[in-house]
Amino acid sequence: LKAGFTVVTTAPPVSAIDQATGGRTTLDIKGDPELAGRTFAAEVDVAFTVWADGLKAVLTHLRQTGLSAPSPLVLIGVSSGAVAAPVVAARLHQDFPIATAVLIAGGSDVASILLETTLEPEDLRLRRHRGRLDQSEEEAFTSSYHRTVRLDSAAIVEWLGQRPVLLLEGGYDSAIPRSSRSLLDRRLRRPERWWYPVGHYGLFVVLPGEGEAIVDWIQRSIRPK
Repeated sequence: LKAGFTVVTTAPPVSAIDQATGGRTTLDIKGDPELAGRTFAAEVDVAFTVWADGLKAVLTHLRQTGLSAPSPLVLIGVSSGAVAAPVVAARLHQDFPIATAVLIAGGSDVASILLETTLEPEDLRLRRHRGRLDQSEEEAFTSSYHRTVRLDSAAIVEWLGQRPVLLLEGGYDSAIPRSSRSLLDRRLRRPERWWYPVGHYGLFVVLPGEGEAIVDWIQRSIRPK
């Protein structure tokens, strides 16, 4: 902010609050993996859409009231917000082009994150089967998810990868599995990537000390060549 950017930070919930289920979506992956895949795909699409539209509404309000001049606009995605950042950037692009993005502790392919994460249901706002899944159940779930989901796609992530992106990664992050972090890196066409010998929450402990370096990177990335 001191450097003159408008900063949008994004960390959306995985699913909406539902009082009927204690604020969680129920995913019976073991009992009906195909239905669970379709349900989860719908949750992801709705969550990403609502979050992106909400941020657009905030920026529109700021522009109309003269409280902010969103240029250059920097997108900071944190954890689930880093996963959703490509969708947010694409949704905002026409009215609020993103100059650059910094994705912190993120990944790609939410279905694989769900299957491999060490996060608890309270963190995910999802109730999922806690037993051991066999390979066929995992494959049925992910296949159903990928057939149904619209916004958790390689094309949208690759679109963001055409712009300057910085990844901050905890090398021992078990909340966002390594396979998902590597997939995000490939889909973004291997942007600059800062690696730290910490886990998911450890990354947030070291993050304040990296503020100046991140601002320097942002300034270099948007400076006219």
